[in-house]
Amino acid sequence: MLTRQNRIGLVLAFLLGLSDIAILGALGGGDDSEKPPVAIVVISVVLGLATLALVVLAWRAPTWALMIAIIILRLLSGLGDLAALGESAAIVIVSMTFLVITAIAVYLLRNWVRKPRPVAVS
Repeated sequence: MLTRQNRIGLVLAFLLGLSDIAILGALGGGDDSEKPPVAIVVISVVLGLATLALVVLAWRAPTWALMIAIIILRLLSGLGDLAALGESAAIVIVSMTFLVITAIAVYLLRNWVRKPRPVAVS
């Protein structure tokens, strides 16, 4: 069963997934030196799409495996934000904002980290 914190965490994960997909906009127009590498964009989009799909499934019927997968996907995406630390100040601020939101989402989903133990029926 989802708690209020879990629902907020899933909404944040969903929004972060959408932002991962939004990086596709960085490929259009502009100078080639400012565009992210295509491999990074592909990885980001895959992480975003997977997050969206898993959040929708978890919202309907949360399971330990779904929630752990969402947490792992968000942590992997957050690692990509760390790579932006050497960029311009604006990019660093945006990346750190996403990293903080990722940390909040994972914190709100933390009660799913421990796999529930089966209850013995007497």
